[in-house]
Amino acid sequence: MNRCGAVRLITAIVLFALASIAWPQRMDEHRGMMLLDSRDGQRYPTVMLADILWFARDLNYATPESFCYADVEKNCSVYGRLYRWEAALSACPAGWHVSTEYEWQLLERWLGIEEEYLENFGNRGTDQATRLKVGGDTGFNVTYGGWRRWEDGEYEALGEHAAYWEATDSSFDRAWHRDVDVEDDMIWRSPVIKPYALSVRCVKNQFEEDNTSEARENVTEAPHWGIKTLAERINASVASTG
Repeated sequence: MNRCGAVRLITAIVLFALASIAWPQRMDEHRGMMLLDSRDGQRYPTVMLADILWFARDLNYATPESFCYADVEKNCSVYGRLYRWEAALSACPAGWHVSTEYEWQLLERWLGIEEEYLENFGNRGTDQATRLKVGGDTGFNVTYGGWRRWEDGEYEALGEHAAYWEATDSSFDRAWHRDVDVEDDMIWRSPVIKPYALSVRCVKNQFEEDNTSEARENVTEAPHWGIKTLAERINASVASTG
């Protein structure tokens, strides 16, 4: 090999090495990073949506007042844990927090729900829930972990609904939540009684202090709903606006 060929080879090797180093960083900027939770060694993929870094898997960190669906440990590995609202607020790793109403509305606006519908109760949008599901174009990858009732401790809707707490109160005994139905294309919004146990998606803090406390101060009264079947929820939504 002549000198010119050797220089080209060395240059190609250096460029390849630099590209290999830069590639993971570019992936992080667009698709998020893999987060190691130092508390228990679990790993969570993340995804950047609407300039917010979200968990791309439901939280599965064991705390008091959190549950595996039907008290079966394997369900936690697949669907994450179900948290009562107070427990959820302190369940995310350091530097992360439970998603808020503000952050969900940013996400929904980015997905294409029109501004006038963002604060409506019940189903809103068109195909936005489908885009959040496994196989959608966002990488959010909803899993359907169901919920645990507060009245009798019964579990419902595994494999049918994903119900996510927000850190934002709707009143002293309720907080906002989002629901994705396996058979529906739209995203459901309503308040839920805080002793229910729902799934959690964590969001990365963007400032030294996250906006959870600010969001919790922005309290609005809302109908006294718990989790209901889809038909019951739709009827409740119609009744509240009629």
